[in-house]
Amino acid sequence: MNIPGATHVGGLISTGLYYYGEETAFAVTNCRLSGSIDGAVTLGAVAGRAEGSVVESCAFNVLFDGAKMENAIGKTTCMYECVNQ
Repeated sequence: MNIPGATHVGGLISTGLYYYGEETAFAVTNCRLSGSIDGAVTLGAVAGRAEGSVVESCAFNVLFDGAKMENAIGKTTCMYECVNQ
């Protein structure tokens, strides 16, 4: 994916739905994925942002701007994030 400035990008899941300040949590198990993500801001190899989610028994080979990603789930300190802040 070539997505300059995109937020909450993941190889499988982008982000959970917000409802009264709570984010949807996912349980992702036994997955395999590979690919590349270029230009994103908040990203994870499996899920772009998924606070409280669990990724188990997943193998991923995802490159971000050419470097191998180590984090399955992306993190941010902002509840809502925009590239143009």
